[in-house]
Amino acid sequence: MDVLIVYGTYSGGTLEVAHEIANTLTEQGHKTTLENIMTTSDAGTYALNDAKVLEGVKSHDLVIIGSCTWFEEGEEGQMHSGFRMFEKKTDPTTFEGVNFAIYALGDSNYAQFCRAAEHLEKFIADKKGSVAVPSLRINRYYARPQEVKKTIRQWVQQLLTTAKEKPRS
Repeated sequence: MDVLIVYGTYSGGTLEVAHEIANTLTEQGHKTTLENIMTTSDAGTYALNDAKVLEGVKSHDLVIIGSCTWFEEGEEGQMHSGFRMFEKKTDPTTFEGVNFAIYALGDSNYAQFCRAAEHLEKFIADKKGSVAVPSLRINRYYARPQEVKKTIRQWVQQLLTTAKEKPRS
């Protein structure tokens, strides 16, 4: 299976989880590509990586999206700002026929624990995509990385038994 992993991170945890997912998939013979929802241009500006992500969404069997849960625009529990910008640049059928999986990082000490997953689920559904398995919600990644890695591997196994490869033309 050819898998695109798109992540949004502020402190690196979401990227580390993306690497763990990619490693688990690669160990089982699957091809993975990682893309940050944001990119730094040659001029040094931080910008939305939308063209590359949109191209990848249509050409992969499965797209895994990961976001931290953050305080954005005065509200707790938001997905990474890059995904909010990306959502505004997509049309209502952008994800039609695309299979997704979602993971979110958060801290259960906050009222809106891993609410980024809910925002991403709605975003995917609103753009006609489908989510293959229940979203993975990771609590306090940095406090217990070994335990979380085991949970990630179990989630990937569940995902692999559910997700299907796209027919090749």
